[in-house]
Amino acid sequence: MVVSDNQAPVISDCLLDIVSEVAPGTCGNVVSWMEPTVTDNCSGSSVVQVIGQPSGTFSPAGVTTVSYIATDAEGLSSSCTFTVTIEDNEAAVISNCPADISLEAGTDCSDVHTWIFPDAADNCTAATFSQTAGLPSGSSFPLGTTVNAFTAIDDSGNETSCSFFVTVVDSTSPQIDMCPANIIADVDASGCGTTITWD
Repeated sequence: MVVSDNQAPVISDCLLDIVSEVAPGTCGNVVSWMEPTVTDNCSGSSVVQVIGQPSGTFSPAGVTTVSYIATDAEGLSSSCTFTVTIEDNEAAVISNCPADISLEAGTDCSDVHTWIFPDAADNCTAATFSQTAGLPSGSSFPLGTTVNAFTAIDDSGNETSCSFFVTVVDSTSPQIDMCPANIIADVDASGCGTTITWD
């Protein structure tokens, strides 16, 4: 009489999907979990992780699928699968953002200002970095205050910004040219005054 084992092993305690955040300054995180347990009607079953990161290792930002397969001595198997999602909520860092500056207006009521463009760095990806307001470096800034703003956006949509003010002031008093000299004149025939003209 031949007795056959047609019953696959049973995987218990398969995890629900896991969600975590990146560790500060990195593009992933170490995630640990209790591995599933296996029971079988016969001895000789085993559990093998076939896809994804093992428990207690570094998982990159994004979604990683983790699967376990239990196989018994007869080659019968069953599996369980869950996902490990590492969310990147860390925005890019902008460095060397220029300081506010005050300039004296020139003869055309403006002044030229040049600065070094700021830098942006992200924990995961090269952030898209652009000037979103104001005038480019080397421009002639008008009288008053101009806000120059910069924004960095990473692939996860995290956004950060910096800004500085360029203020052009006019502290030069107006000048009067060719002011006429003092005038002394005699009254006209009426004896009540006279007409005076000057250039």
